[in-house]
Amino acid sequence: MSAADIRAVTIERVAAYLRERGYGFAPTPAGLAGNWDGHHLWFLLQGSRADVLQVRGRAVSAVPVRDRVAVLRALNDWNRGRVWPKVYLRAEGDQAAEHVLYAELSTDVRHGATDAQLAAQLGTSLVAVTAALEDLAPALGAAPPR
Repeated sequence: MSAADIRAVTIERVAAYLRERGYGFAPTPAGLAGNWDGHHLWFLLQGSRADVLQVRGRAVSAVPVRDRVAVLRALNDWNRGRVWPKVYLRAEGDQAAEHVLYAELSTDVRHGATDAQLAAQLGTSLVAVTAALEDLAPALGAAPPR
């Protein structure tokens, strides 16, 4: 590996990775989005210099507000026992009557990455985010999508 192999991480490079593997996705104003294992995922470059690569997943099932505390306990256990991905609930819907589970993995890419490094990060993020959503589906009272 030489310094010439390290390039800026861009949404176009992320799209090329997804396209090469035959994954379906669409551009969004913020990045890219697609469905993996029944979950909606986004691929974003965050931060003031777009130097944080984030893969964010959203569970299919929503959590009624009455179940929020029990689900938050399960999410706290998850976050306490693992370094990544981060999992959390976000209020959505009319008058925040429901909460939705999100999982995300963020990586500092300010110094760029080789194609192999970017592929490894994206592959790891896809597996980790979808696995977290599936592992936590029972806490939501839902079966993992298939």
